[in-house]
Amino acid sequence: MHFSPIDILGDLGCSFKRSPLSLPHSFWDTSALRQRIEAYLPYITLTSEAARRESLVAPILLELAQTVKTPMQIEYPLEVNQYLKGELDYYLNNQYNLIVIEAKNADLTRGAVQLAVELIALNLWLAKRQGIASLLTPLTGAVTTGDIWQFSQYDPTQQQITQDLSLYRIPEDLEPLTQILEGILDSELT
Repeated sequence: MHFSPIDILGDLGCSFKRSPLSLPHSFWDTSALRQRIEAYLPYITLTSEAARRESLVAPILLELAQTVKTPMQIEYPLEVNQYLKGELDYYLNNQYNLIVIEAKNADLTRGAVQLAVELIALNLWLAKRQGIASLLTPLTGAVTTGDIWQFSQYDPTQQQITQDLSLYRIPEDLEPLTQILEGILDSELT
């Protein structure tokens, strides 16, 4: 995907903007998780997507799933049509909201476009399962290289993807990142 995000999403009938997102927060004491990550980081090499997923992304999301008691799907297959199909790297869905996490080796920009397309496809897939044309609530996801995370949100009523301007670094920003992740899954915003 070497095209502009605006062009790719425009072909799907969506607009794209970069703007601060107002994401819910909760309280989550991540001191034990931070200690574990900081203890093993000096001993691993993060040169591949698999290494980043296994050592940085999965531990955070497994802890999140356990904390909020939400099932986590890994490499979740999704097929809407011949153009919108693939696998979501991580998919967490509870009764209130969902999160899609797209893990990339080093390219947040390409990952953000992939995430945006996945959020659009997921909206269509979930709406079809409910027998409606489109969901009314925004879908949130994040793209990560493991040590850097960035959120995006798809508003199906406006057919717009908004990419957050903030970046979260691991381990430095672990607490605000995890508080946002938990806040998204625990918020009753519908």
